[in-house]
Amino acid sequence: MRPVRPRSAPSGWAKTGKLVAKARADAFEGRYFSRPKAQKLLVQDAWNDYQPISKRDNDTWQTEQGRAKHLNRHLGQKLATALPEALGKLRVCGLRS
Repeated sequence: MRPVRPRSAPSGWAKTGKLVAKARADAFEGRYFSRPKAQKLLVQDAWNDYQPISKRDNDTWQTEQGRAKHLNRHLGQKLATALPEALGKLRVCGLRS
């Protein structure tokens, strides 16, 4: 049988280097970059951006304009990303079938 030799513990310099490398990896792994910016697009602003395209490309632009007036009255100041939640509240209030 071969004698077992105990391994030496890492020196202080080796530990420091590993800690610095780990800190760098953590910094670039997503902790600093995974924070998406909050969306600030309102439903009314989205319609204002889409309205000229709708007029130009769709034969039914007048229907869409009427629909948009109704939706902007209820949802115009809501964030576009919060739209599914806002539509659920309208369904509860009886405004949406």
